[in-house]
Amino acid sequence: MAEKSIWGIVQKEADVERKVGLPLVKNEDGLICVKLRIIIWEDTESFLTPVYLPNDHPITEQLVISVHRKNCHAGPQICAVKIREFVWIPNSKKVIHKYLSRCTTCKRYGGRSFGCNQPPLPKERVNDGRGFYTTVVDLGGPLFLVDGSKAWFALFTCSVYRSIHLELLQSLSTEAFIQALRRVYPLEIESSPADRKSEEVDGDSTHTEASDAVKPEVEEEKPEFEEEKEPEKRTRSGRVIRAPERLAYTLAGWDFAE
Repeated sequence: MAEKSIWGIVQKEADVERKVGLPLVKNEDGLICVKLRIIIWEDTESFLTPVYLPNDHPITEQLVISVHRKNCHAGPQICAVKIREFVWIPNSKKVIHKYLSRCTTCKRYGGRSFGCNQPPLPKERVNDGRGFYTTVVDLGGPLFLVDGSKAWFALFTCSVYRSIHLELLQSLSTEAFIQALRRVYPLEIESSPADRKSEEVDGDSTHTEASDAVKPEVEEEKPEFEEEKEPEKRTRSGRVIRAPERLAYTLAGWDFAE
């Protein structure tokens, strides 16, 4: 009864009968209700003829917040359905969304996580150059062959043009990878970021097994490098560059930079 008395006071303050262009009726409690077209349907009286409440009254706001909290901070759609069972609010979805946007609890649990700006691209990805001049490498597989054996593939990707080159591997051993690297090295790969670490190791003091094995092979297969005048083709030292974990487009690989 207290709730109905409050609704009656709200309707008198808002002067509902003059402002509303809807078919209105008064129920047995003296409240102004909306007469809907589904009145011949068998349902509760509060659903067939809901009580009309103005959308800009403080009591309406408190009603929306109360229904929102009783239903475990439900969203605007659920609150609109629950309120529609006994009350008619003009432009209910818009009004409910407006009131629920002020809920501090929903703001706290519905906030977005902190995000940082994207870092600039590394120089290997923005410099103009020929394909596969700067390359990253990764392994994939296994692939099951017809005879039941397994095979893997090495994926060499140009970090500038995103072109790819595939090499078949018979195992995941270091020797198999070095053989694939020897077959790709005539493509004139200049450098490629290494595994996802945060430090850089100079090749003058620390040489990897792969870089040491590749360098003599290249010098024997391509002796013409000794006669060329371009320094980037004549001298190439092996070193391992350990790139940051979040560096854009970084995969495990080897570097054959100057």
